[in-house]
Amino acid sequence: MTNEEIWQKWDCKVHESLDGKKRLISAQKADLTPIKVEDKEDKTYGFFQGRNGSYETSLDFCPCGDFRKRKLPCKHIYRLAMELHLIEGNPISDTSKIKIPKNKNGLELIPALDIVESCSEETQHTLFYILDDMRQGTYRVAVNKNDTTKELLDKDVIVECNDNELKYKALSKKGIVKLLKEQGFDVGVIKTPQEELIRLALLHLPEYVQTECEKKIVVRISDTFTNIKMKLYRYLLRKFYPYTYYDGADMHEVVEYPNDEITALLKQRGFLGDDANIVDRTNKTLVTFTW
Repeated sequence: MTNEEIWQKWDCKVHESLDGKKRLISAQKADLTPIKVEDKEDKTYGFFQGRNGSYETSLDFCPCGDFRKRKLPCKHIYRLAMELHLIEGNPISDTSKIKIPKNKNGLELIPALDIVESCSEETQHTLFYILDDMRQGTYRVAVNKNDTTKELLDKDVIVECNDNELKYKALSKKGIVKLLKEQGFDVGVIKTPQEELIRLALLHLPEYVQTECEKKIVVRISDTFTNIKMKLYRYLLRKFYPYTYYDGADMHEVVEYPNDEITALLKQRGFLGDDANIVDRTNKTLVTFTW
């Protein structure tokens, strides 16, 4: 779709409403100067910096709180539309006015943990699985849209991204194969490449794809937590899945915790007792990370 076609999806009455006019006025201010505007994956994106993070905005999506709440054009979307000359306006461009994040280096570990520990245990497990997926070097993951992801979004631990390709890749291969076979296609979970299954699903199972994608959300770790995400992962790993092995003739279970900052914080917060098996792992092989 062209930028004009994407923009025309919005009803003109939205722009003429009181809320729309307020956002149109805000969109013209110098502090809404985009960092850059570029074409990517058949869409044009504007990149904006705000006090609470950065936003990768298209004409029909923005990860900011205003758009997530209203599902209507926010000031970032309106500014992008002005930059593309799709609506009238007199936007002021001044890169020196671009907002600087509240904390340039993000949160320190302890205040970050305070936020994470304020989440439910189920939500903390969700965050652990998100971080675990990101250990391989990816910065965006598709997860189920539920109460736990909502809590992480509301507390600015994660940020929503507009990435349908990742949602497609997260679709169940078994589910697609089953439905395609019912339509007579000779496909298989192993023998048919994922890209081909997705292509066939988009062509022949559009309703299934749409329904399943609506259950997913693509997220990344927010700028506030980016610098400490590796430590946060280790903290949650040891809290829920500590290093365990079986020793001796009776193969009794042994749980070990390395003697470091993360273990000290777990003990301080009451998750480890005085009898915890804390060891020096200086000479042992440790897990490495791609972050």
